[in-house]
Amino acid sequence: MTALRVNNMNKSTSGCHIGRKDDVNTNDIGIGYPGDKSLPLKSEFFSSISQEERQKMEEQQRLLLAQIQEQSDSDDDSDYDDNDNYDSTYNSSILSLISSYASEYIDIPREVFKDVKEIIPLTPKPLNSPISPISPISPRSVSIRRIKLASLKGALNRPRNSRHLKNLSEMNISPPDINDPILFESKVTRWCSSTLKKTSNKYLILTRNSLCAFKSADKAAKIFDGLPLCTLPRKLSADSSTSIDSNNNNQLDSNLHSKTLPAEHIILCLATIFSISEQLTPEPNIRIDHMSSLKKQVTVFITAPDLQKHRQWFTALRSAVHNSDLIGPLLTYDQRIWIMNKLSNLDDLSDENEKKLVAYRVLLKSLSDEEQDGQYDKDPKTSVLFILGKNNFYIIPSHLRNDGLPSEIIRKSNDYKINSPTKNNSNLAKDIDFWKYKYPLLCITDIRSNTLDDTFTINFKNNFNFSNRTIIISSLLSEIITTEIKSIINSITFWWSNPPPYKSNPITPITPAFSSLTSPTGKIPQEIGIERMIEAQCHVLNISKSRISFHIEYVLGSESIQLGLGVDNLPFRFVLLPPKGKENDIYTNDELMAIFNSLKYHSLLSEINLSNINLFELQILPSSPNNDEGCNMLATVLHDLLISNTKLKTLNLSSCGITSETITEIGNSLLTGKANLERLILSDSSISKESAQALANGIMKHSSSIKELNISNCKLTFDGLSLILQALCTKKPEELEILNLSNNICDIDESILIDLFSRSKNLHSLNLRNCLKFFNGSKPIISVETLNETQLTTLDFGGIPLNNKSHLLSLYAYIRSPAFAKVKYFSIDHCNLDGEALAIILSYITTSPNYEKIRVWAGGNYIAKTPASCKEFCYAIRNDWTPVWLSLENSIIGSNTEQVVEILSSFCENTVIKYLDLSNPQFIFNELFTQNSQLTTTIKKACDVIGKLLKENNHIQELNLRGNSDRKWGPTLGPQLLGLEENTNLEKLNIEGNSIGDQGIKSLSEALKRNVSLKSLRIDSNEIGIEGYVSLHQVITSRQNTIIQSLGYPLKDLRTHNEILDLKVINASPITKANQKIISQKQKVNFKQIIDEILFSIEENSYKMSKAATVDNTLEK
Repeated sequence: MTALRVNNMNKSTSGCHIGRKDDVNTNDIGIGYPGDKSLPLKSEFFSSISQEERQKMEEQQRLLLAQIQEQSDSDDDSDYDDNDNYDSTYNSSILSLISSYASEYIDIPREVFKDVKEIIPLTPKPLNSPISPISPISPRSVSIRRIKLASLKGALNRPRNSRHLKNLSEMNISPPDINDPILFESKVTRWCSSTLKKTSNKYLILTRNSLCAFKSADKAAKIFDGLPLCTLPRKLSADSSTSIDSNNNNQLDSNLHSKTLPAEHIILCLATIFSISEQLTPEPNIRIDHMSSLKKQVTVFITAPDLQKHRQWFTALRSAVHNSDLIGPLLTYDQRIWIMNKLSNLDDLSDENEKKLVAYRVLLKSLSDEEQDGQYDKDPKTSVLFILGKNNFYIIPSHLRNDGLPSEIIRKSNDYKINSPTKNNSNLAKDIDFWKYKYPLLCITDIRSNTLDDTFTINFKNNFNFSNRTIIISSLLSEIITTEIKSIINSITFWWSNPPPYKSNPITPITPAFSSLTSPTGKIPQEIGIERMIEAQCHVLNISKSRISFHIEYVLGSESIQLGLGVDNLPFRFVLLPPKGKENDIYTNDELMAIFNSLKYHSLLSEINLSNINLFELQILPSSPNNDEGCNMLATVLHDLLISNTKLKTLNLSSCGITSETITEIGNSLLTGKANLERLILSDSSISKESAQALANGIMKHSSSIKELNISNCKLTFDGLSLILQALCTKKPEELEILNLSNNICDIDESILIDLFSRSKNLHSLNLRNCLKFFNGSKPIISVETLNETQLTTLDFGGIPLNNKSHLLSLYAYIRSPAFAKVKYFSIDHCNLDGEALAIILSYITTSPNYEKIRVWAGGNYIAKTPASCKEFCYAIRNDWTPVWLSLENSIIGSNTEQVVEILSSFCENTVIKYLDLSNPQFIFNELFTQNSQLTTTIKKACDVIGKLLKENNHIQELNLRGNSDRKWGPTLGPQLLGLEENTNLEKLNIEGNSIGDQGIKSLSEALKRNVSLKSLRIDSNEIGIEGYVSLHQVITSRQNTIIQSLGYPLKDLRTHNEILDLKVINASPITKANQKIISQKQKVNFKQIIDEILFSIEENSYKMSKAATVDNTLEK
């Protein structure tokens, strides 16, 4: 026998019809097989065999073909790319079967074995051997395994490309019809695909629904059954194809019957295309990306013979595709649901409606990064999924997606007919981490679309501006995608008056309807806008916004009233609250950066309140490769915030840990003249001489005048404070309204203060608390001459010893002057005043026309310093020479029993005071006398007088008797609470921190049975146990008292009670510990339940009384 040497076969499937019945030589003997699937046998061999042997050969062939058919059917269900790839790939076990059988009996046409490389022996088996299934030969010993599947199918007389039609059916696409109008046709230099590298069919025809390939125009004419070629629409000429006539069907004979185009000539259906792009270098070619099946994507390349044909083909293809019913860019229902679940887990799903999800197949044409050390270009040209979320867009590589579904999902699509899960687990989708492929929308600096080639370009800047990235994407839906991106961005930046400065080409605003920003939660629109922005900024920094807490308040100023602004356009105040979660927790730097970035450019943001938020860590960021010394991010963001937001009027940074470097940058921002800040609160910050100089320079060059400045407790030096005060004197001091210099213990030239105060004609509030050295000079600061032109409503110089008699006399004169008439809040506490000085000040206050509205803090002074001063004070109280509102908290009333009784008894006779604060009484002046034997007697006598006060004084409406661990009225106060039985005017009582115990609360409960006026009660931190709260529970829940409407939650008493029970468990013996633990737990639950029931009954009383009051008001009207 002759040996054959076989080489690698040509992978082209075009024009190969080998082994069909009409191609078999008449001299060959064909053995019949159902379905006419016969292989030609060697004629010279069969001419000498008997009928019996021939039957054995037929049976042997039947077994072989059955195995081939079984393997082929299994391949039809596997995940090959598409028809071309399917036709060019064949299982090695089938090839082994063919090789084994061919070596004995089959005369495979020589077209299959064009060249010979390996020798295969052709020795026949003995014909009398028993018939048995043929075992496949190992692929390593069979080089004929490279035989082309198309040739094998031809030899088996099997129809080609059946898989192609099956895929179209799964995608609900009708097979192309030979009656479809031809839009363009020509011969091309070559065309190929990602699954078909070479073909001899170079004559391409573009119809309304498909792109087909033929060997020649004559072959095409036969297939199209006499239709004239080049039947282009009138608007689609050979030179310029720009549109498709919607009435192309009219060009066809109405009598023609629909006939499916042969599948082997179909390259693709236009509806499956999701991208068409062109490349002009190194030679012009057209790239077409389309879906060959629900799971596979194929790329087709077309090279025209010249540039003119290239342009004609490109224009004709784009026009035809745009007029087709595209499904190529679309995803299946289950793929979209899978994506929505991913986005939901990332808190990035904009809408629960699956139909509104923006997710398409696109072509990533190029990606280039411009970094500090150069530019890096990438030209991936790969198909990807473009997914648009609420805050990011995602570019997911298709090779990671596979079929687009996780392994646990069985695909049951509503859009396409997918009725079975994927069989091959290796083809299931991987668990994709979307975070790796996200691009925050707020990092987009520009979006440009090109309708001529269906591409759009996105310029993207990374988080820290180290590099810029440019992404070019090709998609037939580019206009839809860019419109959706712009819409999402504008929903985030809706309130921005101007785009960020780095956006050289601002995105065209697409203003959403205002109603879309309203919320059923009752949030104001500004709060929704800020919350939306913070969420987007958190996605930029890859953090969660769950801990960020804030609230929005309207700022109702004279300007907004004069302009008649509506609610939607009112300026607002942003107040940052402590982070949610653990107590005393602080925000991370990234969370703070997200907040600050969200506050930029907001057109309605008028005030920012960050008080008591720790910002210190943001000012000491560690060094980086670009900054060896580290950086102060807070200084940078505050500078940007002040010059970017021209509507920002107030910045509150009190108790935020602000450093001198940050203060310097605030001054520099004022120096630019772009900021419009009017109120700056910097209390508890650190201001050095250098930073004070920068702040002073900023104030003097500031475009607006400073109306409020709070530099309390800023460790100012003489030079620093002088620079700032001189700047205020220079820059329109008449517009200064609020000045707080408290807790700065430096020296100061009083002439600077006197000059500033005398020129501040609009000054409303002045705080000089604890500025001890301000009053060391000979010139009094608080005087009629200095403050006569001011409009003070708040004056606080507490904590300053008024030992200088001239200063004290000057204060008396000021109180009696008309300049004091507008003061509503007056603090002279801890000023080392005795009872006589206090009596004079209080009596002078009563001469003010505003004395009924003024609130006076006069505590911390030594009332009983001398017997004479004590008598003067008591005389003033008895004669009603007092304001209506008086606080004597922390006052030193001494340990002399007679003096203490006299002081407290004077209040029993007063008929003017309605609010009285006697909290934290100091019965001793020197802590060394804490063991004075007379102290206990004095406190008991004092509590007796308090009981008398509760009985006899029916003018006081609010009484504060709060105590602490060192200064309190003590347990003897408890029994005196029975005096409330006869009180008919007291509405609020605070006795917290006095350790009255269970017996004291029992007395209070008994008094509440008859009291008819008390509405608010505070009793926490009094060492009250379950016995005491049970007595109060009986009175409240049995409705023996329905007047009380408010009771402070006794948190400390509850905690103390539980600690006592825990201590009992610890001290219990091992035998009784378990039982004691159960008992303690039940007592804890019972105690809390009693408190909750008391509070519930009080809330119920409050609701009923407020409802009754509403009814009464309605009836009166």
